[in-house]
Amino acid sequence: TEYVITNTHVTETTEATVKKVWNDSNDQDGKRPAELTVNLMNGNTVVRTVTLNAGNNWTAKVTGLAKKANGTDIAYSWSEGSMPTGYSLTDTSVDGTVTTLTNTYAPEETSVSVRKVWDDSSNQDGIRPASVTVQLYADG
Repeated sequence: TEYVITNTHVTETTEATVKKVWNDSNDQDGKRPAELTVNLMNGNTVVRTVTLNAGNNWTAKVTGLAKKANGTDIAYSWSEGSMPTGYSLTDTSVDGTVTTLTNTYAPEETSVSVRKVWDDSSNQDGIRPASVTVQLYADG
């Protein structure tokens, strides 16, 4: 009589979550993309690509990932698929299996100058003040 003994090992799995944070003054310049792709990486190898957008609250979770390779924990990481124009990746924080990627946008700036012109016949009545205060308004 022959007996077959089979040993089965259920491999451990893990998950990886990515969250996108936008540091762009609530998209004040309207430059935030409608969606963004990020890559789950194992070293230099792309494991999975996900799309983040407002509909998924700029968050995605990948489950069922192999936890180990050759007896060693796999160090998964996330990378930007492409950086939106004008933004830069300013922070990557990891808390367990959750990675938060923060993209920062430097708002566009402009300058305004003012020059006061007096139409008072070269201050003939001597009532021109020594200084004046002006106020700058945005959008009215």
